[in-house]
Amino acid sequence: MHTHLSPGAGDPGDGLGRQLRLALANGVTTLRGLVAPPGIIPIRDKVNSGAILGPTLYVAGPSLNGKSVPDPETGRRMVEEAKRQGYDLLKTHGD
Repeated sequence: MHTHLSPGAGDPGDGLGRQLRLALANGVTTLRGLVAPPGIIPIRDKVNSGAILGPTLYVAGPSLNGKSVPDPETGRRMVEEAKRQGYDLLKTHGD
């Protein structure tokens, strides 16, 4: 399921923790976070290992679009950086 993940540490009382538990309670077992809050990679890893309760997470790096990618070299650099940081997928927009 496509979602925009809330900020938080995944604790039961924060926005992300509530969002993850609500998804599970409604039978959602996988979330694809296309707007990932800062610091999501270690939280994703904790969720995916079972240390934090939640559906399996796949998270996208910053959006690649006509405003953020003015030329092919910038695009390559952004893709390589997203991979280096550990994002699972890329989010693209038109323009």
